[in-house]
Amino acid sequence: YKRQGDSLLPVLAVANSLLGLAVVAIIFVFVRKLAPGDRLRPALAAGLILFLPVHLYMSPMMGEEILLCLLVTGALAWAAWRLPEPPSARDVVGIGLLCGLALLTKLSGLLVVGAVALTWALGARARSGWPAAVAPTALLGIAVLCAGGWFYAYSWLTYGCL
Repeated sequence: YKRQGDSLLPVLAVANSLLGLAVVAIIFVFVRKLAPGDRLRPALAAGLILFLPVHLYMSPMMGEEILLCLLVTGALAWAAWRLPEPPSARDVVGIGLLCGLALLTKLSGLLVVGAVALTWALGARARSGWPAAVAPTALLGIAVLCAGGWFYAYSWLTYGCL
């Protein structure tokens, strides 16, 4: 007996697997940027991510973990791409939108916001002092709240819990 709508499940499993491959591609490109002359290191990094048992196990399954992994990887790679330079406003908003979507996907997506803000704060301290990190971090917080925080505010106001 086949239920109506079950034919969509294999398509969704393939789509989820493609999201997992996008994570591997981001890792490959980022490591290639860090080591431009080394041809082995990007392939090794991508292979290690690709063949992690949890990655292999979760990629074809229906759930939010692979989407969260893609959003977090994208946000972290984008945030680290221009280091040690300070982020531009466009970069901050883009990273904030990715972080907000990660937060909307799963509450643990909030961790990447803290990691990015802390990285920018440490970079600002090394360049010119802590106050230089206030504006990018505030803009990041606004973008995150606009993209993903609204749902948690709605849930809190409507149901009294997250």
